[in-house]
Amino acid sequence: MVNDLVLNCRTKLEFVNLPDDAQLKLAADELERLMKTRFAGKKAPGQIVEVFFEVKENAKGFSVKALKNALLFTAPTALEILYAVYDLAEEYLGYCFFEPGIDHLDVTGGKVVLSVGKYLIRNRVPALKLRGLVQEFPFTDEDYIIADWMVKNKLNFLQTWLKYYEEITEDLQDYFDLRGIEIIGGGHNFSFLIPGEKYAKTHPDFFAERNGERIKPSSAKSALLLSEQLCTTNPELREELVKNIIEYSNTHPRIKSLNLSPNDGFGWCECKECSTLYDKNIKGELYSRSEHVHQANSIYHQLLK
Repeated sequence: MVNDLVLNCRTKLEFVNLPDDAQLKLAADELERLMKTRFAGKKAPGQIVEVFFEVKENAKGFSVKALKNALLFTAPTALEILYAVYDLAEEYLGYCFFEPGIDHLDVTGGKVVLSVGKYLIRNRVPALKLRGLVQEFPFTDEDYIIADWMVKNKLNFLQTWLKYYEEITEDLQDYFDLRGIEIIGGGHNFSFLIPGEKYAKTHPDFFAERNGERIKPSSAKSALLLSEQLCTTNPELREELVKNIIEYSNTHPRIKSLNLSPNDGFGWCECKECSTLYDKNIKGELYSRSEHVHQANSIYHQLLK
C-alpha cells in the first residue's frame, strides 16, 4: 500500500549520516539486531529502509515517525534515541523486555505495517527524573546483563554500597555509562565512613548514646550493623564525615553522586544535643528498640543540611 511502510525479512536498514557517537552507534546496532531477530527468514535483503537519528536539544521528548521507505528517530539526547529504539521494538515489533537477559518475542517472520507520515511514538518523556535500583550485593559479570535490562526500561541510576563501589571495573563502569546509568555510592554507610575499629577508642563521642552510655560499635565491616548510629550533632563528627567523603571522592574520581545514609536499623542517639531534635516521651506507632525512630528524620536532615 502506498501510504504504508512494510518491514519484513527482506528489509535492510541503512543508517543515514550516522554521527560519530557511541550511544547512537549502540542504538543503531540494537535496532539492527532486533530487526534481524524479529524478521528471521531465508530471503536475501532487498528492501532498503533508511534510518535517521536526529538529536535536537529543543525536542520535547523522543519520537519515532514512519516516512516513505524511512524511519525518523528524534530526541533531545542520544540516550533517548536508544530509548526510542527499545520502545519501537516493544510496541511494534512484538518484544517485551520484562526480565534481565531475555528479550521475549511473541512472533518471528511475517511483516509489520507502519502508516507513513504518522508518529509511531511522539514526544515521550519519562515521568520521573531519577529511575533506578539499589544493588545490595557485590558486582559480578551479571551486572552487564542488569545494565542491558535497565536501559531497555529507561532506568538511569544504580545505587550501591560504597564498599561495593570500590570493586567496579573500568570496563563495567564504561558499560553502565554508555547506557546512561549513573552508579551512585550509597547504602547504609555511616559505619563505612566512620568505622568503629578506627574511631571507637579515640572518639567514643562520635557514636550514639543509648540509655546514658555510648554504644560500642561493631568492629568488622562485614558485621550486620543493626541499630548502630552516630551522634549526628557532634561538630567534630561532622567535620570527620566531610573529610572522609572528600577523601573517598578524590580516590574515586568517576563517582558523581554520594548518598550519606544511616546504618541499617534504629538506635538513634539520645545525648543531650541530639535529643533536642525530638520528644523522647512520644513513642512511635511502631514501637522499636529506639522509641523516637519515627522522629529521626529531624536528626538525619539536620546532619545533611
